[in-house]
Amino acid sequence: MIYHAAYKLNYESVSASAIRPRRMLQAFKDAGFEVFDLTGQSSVRKAKFHKLKAKLAGGEQFAFMYSESATIPAMIGDTNHFPHLLLDAQIFRTLKKYGVPTSVFYRDLYWAYDEYEERVGKPLATAMRALYRYELALYKRYADTIFVPSVEMANELPQLSASKIVALPSGGEIVDLGAPAEPVNMFYVGNVSSHYRLHEIVKAVRELPDVTFTICTGRDNWEQVKDEYQADAPNIHIVHARGDELNRYYQSSNIAVLTMEPSHYRSFAMPFKLFEYVGRGKPILATNGTLAARVIHENGWGWTADNSKEELVKVLRELSTNPREIVSRTEKVCMDRANNTWLARAQTVSETLVEG
Repeated sequence: MIYHAAYKLNYESVSASAIRPRRMLQAFKDAGFEVFDLTGQSSVRKAKFHKLKAKLAGGEQFAFMYSESATIPAMIGDTNHFPHLLLDAQIFRTLKKYGVPTSVFYRDLYWAYDEYEERVGKPLATAMRALYRYELALYKRYADTIFVPSVEMANELPQLSASKIVALPSGGEIVDLGAPAEPVNMFYVGNVSSHYRLHEIVKAVRELPDVTFTICTGRDNWEQVKDEYQADAPNIHIVHARGDELNRYYQSSNIAVLTMEPSHYRSFAMPFKLFEYVGRGKPILATNGTLAARVIHENGWGWTADNSKEELVKVLRELSTNPREIVSRTEKVCMDRANNTWLARAQTVSETLVEG
């Protein structure tokens, strides 16, 4: 298969946008594919593309091409963002000419909302939106399948309506880090900026001394918002771990947390951390009005509640007095996690493009 990304993969970053491309590349290898790597800066990609064209002209067969989009349009994916408008269009067009099924994972659409213009300014937003639409037109014309984090996200964007859309959320690694079912010990890892407000769950935990809540986030991130939280209670811990350092906190927790404030964005956004939690066998507490809560409810992977201190207190009190409920949901998560690994996602791509 051919693995395409219009940028150099970042093996240092711990952000979701950097982790996913690395994991998917490894997943295709783990699935047994011989991978033709078509990633890198434009100059590197161009040289690789010449080699690929020679292979295709020589009759070499490829099962499919999978592309991972970035948070910026492909044509400005170089570090210096100098535009290369035609290279990736040529790649997609050439593969279509040789009958190679092509696909792309389309990551996000934050650029389509007013908030984007407010953040970057109208002149830049106008220019960038033109590039985003050009990129979408390229995918609509040449990609056989456009993978998205959720079908709900695709429904937000009219440009995707006529395309073959398949949901391909993030995956997880299976890591066995069990924990006792009591007392309730919750864990959240991720951002705590304005898009990830955890205020109500913090208020709830302050009223429940037998419940422990550990929030793991970047040090700078926490410094910017800590005055908004009353997180000085003895049962609330703020830590700044990353990578393998997280395992000690997963190992001591029996509930993972996705209790973000509901918003329109949360109604279609599929959190990267959801499947990291699942891979580690942790049932999840999420807030109603979010896509995460719906997925968790439909799969029996945890509990949902309205995003209010009172409702969260009620759920946590029930769990504190009924640890068997935590055991039951943990067993369900562990039973389902093999179907939600990165390898499973790579196999979905293969089945969609080769068999579908």
